[in-house]
Amino acid sequence: MAEATQSIQDRTENYFSCDKARAEVRDLFDRREGFYSWEGLRYFLFEYELHLKAQAGMGAFKLNWDEFNAAKKDHVTIEHIYPVTPVSGEWPAFEARPHTEQTVLRNSLGNLLALSQGRNSKASNRDFTLKKQDAGGVGGYFNGSYSEIAVAQLSDWTPETVLERGLAMLDFLELRWSVSLGTHSEKLKLLNLEFLEPSASASPAP
Repeated sequence: MAEATQSIQDRTENYFSCDKARAEVRDLFDRREGFYSWEGLRYFLFEYELHLKAQAGMGAFKLNWDEFNAAKKDHVTIEHIYPVTPVSGEWPAFEARPHTEQTVLRNSLGNLLALSQGRNSKASNRDFTLKKQDAGGVGGYFNGSYSEIAVAQLSDWTPETVLERGLAMLDFLELRWSVSLGTHSEKLKLLNLEFLEPSASASPAP
């Protein structure tokens, strides 16, 4: 963990540039994997989890780095909130958009969530209501990581909330590593969500 922290700090201080970051992210999306294939994703989501923990004023950790970073067959610790293989009719706000935009939204930063416990990949295809709280009322985002709990507060999950959460995560990145990611338009490009604009009616991002 300490080595990962130092590595990212060194890269940030010595090599970071917005133009390079946008080019690298564009390449990730050109390969249709987006932020989900970003090398620094797990560490970034772990740091974001610690940020939300501090905001909540809580002392207990809900995410264990070793477990979060472990790879287990058929289990995921990073979930696509809007799933990879959604059931028709369960995600109408996304289905209303072109297929190419659905793919981008699915793999954009704001749609990726750190799970407190590894979950069978098949279970990740549930609708948003069941993701927040399962039919038995005992599992779901509402009692997971601080990141999960924040998302569970939202009434719905839409393309606009993907954008709003992604922008909030970029704001955290700027603060945490003392970098500037540029203007609002440049952040939209970094998220690959230029086709979206924040809506005054969108739910606030966690």
